[in-house]
Amino acid sequence: MPLTISIKSSNFYFTIGYFSGLNLRQYTAEFFPSDRPSPHTSHHDKYESLLAELLKWGKKVAQELSEPDPWALLGEEQLPRPELIDQIDEDQKFNERELQAIHKSLQDIRSFLQQEQHPSAEHSRVIEERLNFLEKEAKTQGKKQWMYVAIGVVVTIADGLAMSPDQAHKLFALLSDLSKYLFMKLLS
Repeated sequence: MPLTISIKSSNFYFTIGYFSGLNLRQYTAEFFPSDRPSPHTSHHDKYESLLAELLKWGKKVAQELSEPDPWALLGEEQLPRPELIDQIDEDQKFNERELQAIHKSLQDIRSFLQQEQHPSAEHSRVIEERLNFLEKEAKTQGKKQWMYVAIGVVVTIADGLAMSPDQAHKLFALLSDLSKYLFMKLLS
């Protein structure tokens, strides 16, 4: 008779099965999450190795539950809400003062990421490319389109660095402060 352990409000589970035949006793475990993107099944001759697999799964669940969910963070008002951005004129371009504010804000984001996250050389290269892209696009895109692109870039950076919820909040707050400076007079 299988035993299933599951985590409420998630698709996480660990199912233990048992088979006994002529000269065979075997435990099976099917579980998710695992080190793979889909459920994993393992077979064990000894109960002890099955318990070791269960403990490993428990650690994986703890890791998954402790990582920030960028989409949940978006719902916590850390980034500009789409309904506010949608009120911005599609074709309006940034003026020189606003471009300078964007440059300063992107510099603040760079500094924050380097000082707080200590990214690898590869992550630093990708971050620099994305932030340079944002600065370049601010000169050509309309304000509305640029803000959506900026949100996407910042969420991608937070996700790529596997930032803690507190660190992601700080990063999102930097972009939120910029958006308030750029758009509050338009939205009030």
